[in-house]
Amino acid sequence: MQANTISNIIISKLGDPSSRIPLGIKDTINSSGITYFSYDAGGKLEGKDRFIDEFGTQAIWLFGLPIFKKIADKTLYKFKKLDPNIDVRVAASKDHAEFAAKVLNNKGDEAKKTLQSLNNAIQKLPTFKALFYSKFAIATILTFASYFALTKYKQNITEKAITKEYIQQKANKDFLLSKTKDTKQFKNFHKMAFAGKTKKIQSFKGIESFMFNPVKNMMLIDAGITTERLHKSRNKYEFAEYAIKEGSLLFFMYAAGEWIQNGIQKAVSKYLKTPIDMDLRFINSDTLKNALGTKELNDEIKTVLSLNTQKEILDYIAQNQKSVIVEGAKLSGLIAKFKNGEINPAAYIDTNDIKSLAKSLENFSKKAAESEHTLGSFVKRARNYKIAAIISNIGICCAALGYIMPKIMFEYRKKKAGTKDFHVANQIKEKLAQSFSANKM
Repeated sequence: MQANTISNIIISKLGDPSSRIPLGIKDTINSSGITYFSYDAGGKLEGKDRFIDEFGTQAIWLFGLPIFKKIADKTLYKFKKLDPNIDVRVAASKDHAEFAAKVLNNKGDEAKKTLQSLNNAIQKLPTFKALFYSKFAIATILTFASYFALTKYKQNITEKAITKEYIQQKANKDFLLSKTKDTKQFKNFHKMAFAGKTKKIQSFKGIESFMFNPVKNMMLIDAGITTERLHKSRNKYEFAEYAIKEGSLLFFMYAAGEWIQNGIQKAVSKYLKTPIDMDLRFINSDTLKNALGTKELNDEIKTVLSLNTQKEILDYIAQNQKSVIVEGAKLSGLIAKFKNGEINPAAYIDTNDIKSLAKSLENFSKKAAESEHTLGSFVKRARNYKIAAIISNIGICCAALGYIMPKIMFEYRKKKAGTKDFHVANQIKEKLAQSFSANKM
């Protein structure tokens, strides 16, 4: 069975460090867990406040950059008559441009159109580069702006809800309505209630690496969200809680997952004698099963590992488009494809990834030959171990983010604030009580 089935694609994406899917799953579990704990501790007011913050932020975090980039593609690129589907690194690289010409020459209409778009981008390279950087900057700024607007909206409606509840419970409605109408104190109440201190977070270096990697794109947005959440904290307890939450989130989103996955893979390779570092779609493909144990595969691995330069590897791919390693790279997402399965050279190919795949395949082939199991059984075991490793990794991260971290966060609140109640509501009500007793509202 080829590895292009829906289940293989989904599970493979869960284990892909460059995919946004595992990030989205982890964040959904985290948002659900912390919203539940917030509702349990602070009641309906905090539950609603947290729900808007968590799931509103998640929508902006997941879809902000892609949507704003797509808008730029449909406007800025269209205005300049340039194709946003051409990777700027391909247009700027002589090796990749030559590779594209070899792969696309004398092919169908789609290949012809892609080659024309690439040549157009190369001819207008300064403009094409400027468009790419502008798109990234604009999309990032607008995504941040969307989150800032959400934060202001959330804090405003929470403030109004708390004020309304307090008025209904504690005050004479007619008196308060007459005294609070358009007063300076009430207009400035937001500043009083939501003052907080922040710490600056160092900016990331090497900004270009964030432009081409969707996960690093998300990391950049997360850094901005973390900074804004700390900056807009409404009191010292909320600041500390956000520090716990955001620190845990960033760790389990961008570091722990890869560490856990690599740790499991090394353990399986060492103790179960089964390498599982290749993509699931390739491991579970007929391409791999049919090639294992053949002289042709061993010769191909030696050839690819002997190549040293980017040009040599790209030339090899162009000349051996149906080889096992090239097909494996296509299945693994290292080489982009057109709908007809042919190589799409408009997307950038990292030749280091191709060498790494060849090394992993060499190790897999060697272990398969040494195994007491048949080749088919060995591949099946590798597939099952890979699936178990991916699910275990996601499970550990989700448990930490959805239960352990929120538990720690609210235990911290209870210890430091003396109660798990919604401290923001208590703070605002205290200010309202002071204003009411002093007849300042």
